Amino acid sequence: MRFLGTFISLFILCLTLILLIGCNKSEIKQTTSEQIEDSLINTDTVLSDHLTIGVSDGIHTYMVDTNLYTSVSFEYYGSKSINFDLDNDGEDDISFTEDIDKYMGTIGVECLNPNTELLGSIESDSIFSHIHDSTIIYNPPLTIIFVNNYYSCGRLDTSDTFKHLLQDQFKPNFYYDGDIITVNDSSYHDNQSILFQGSSPTFCEDNSPINDTVINQCSPLGGVKICDQFPDDIISYICFKHTISSSVHLGWIKAKYHYNENRFQIISIAIQ
Repeated sequence: MRFLGTFISLFILCLTLILLIGCNKSEIKQTTSEQIEDSLINTDTVLSDHLTIGVSDGIHTYMVDTNLYTSVSFEYYGSKSINFDLDNDGEDDISFTEDIDKYMGTIGVECLNPNTELLGSIESDSIFSHIHDSTIIYNPPLTIIFVNNYYSCGRLDTSDTFKHLLQDQFKPNFYYDGDIITVNDSSYHDNQSILFQGSSPTFCEDNSPINDTVINQCSPLGGVKICDQFPDDIISYICFKHTISSSVHLGWIKAKYHYNENRFQIISIAIQ
């Protein structure tokens, strides 16, 4: 009986260890780069020429859940980049960068791999000058007027004047659940800022008085930073094409900009 009891105890212990080891191996396998990479370069896999945004059936999706910020803080200036290796081949493919200085914060996206392209278009933006407000200072015998100009990507008022043209601007497309992308959609190996928060420092002219009145035009240095920003407070997607062994893989980056928190959340990445 003692031998039988010992045998049963050992059998239960071995069975428990096998189950535990088996579960751990399964969990590790689901997140290893080898599994994802082998699936991506499998020549037996026929890739679809289109993808429905937000539908993860038949594609590889992995959670990221990391944050970048556009908040301007007097305690922190600098840049921070997060790079993503889409196919786990040891080479970074896409980068998101947070850049914060004394006046503003921006979020940018960039293709690092020549085989990676963002879906978007090349366009030109017309920049207009809009009189935001005026400040009048009475300093007898002079009256000093500061005219504060604001640059915008479109006319805010019929009196706005054309300033200049921003040519050949790459604009990544922003998508929503249910949208469809295809391998024929236009795409570019490029980079662009997608979020801007804060304001540029203002430069004011120092003009001579005319009839006891000085009129100084004030405008932001650097002009307009971004004409088409990533949407606020709604889940949106930046999509890409990634070529592996002559096969074009479609994918998306799921993100949300929490406006009140100045927080750009990268939620997940999906690729065929």
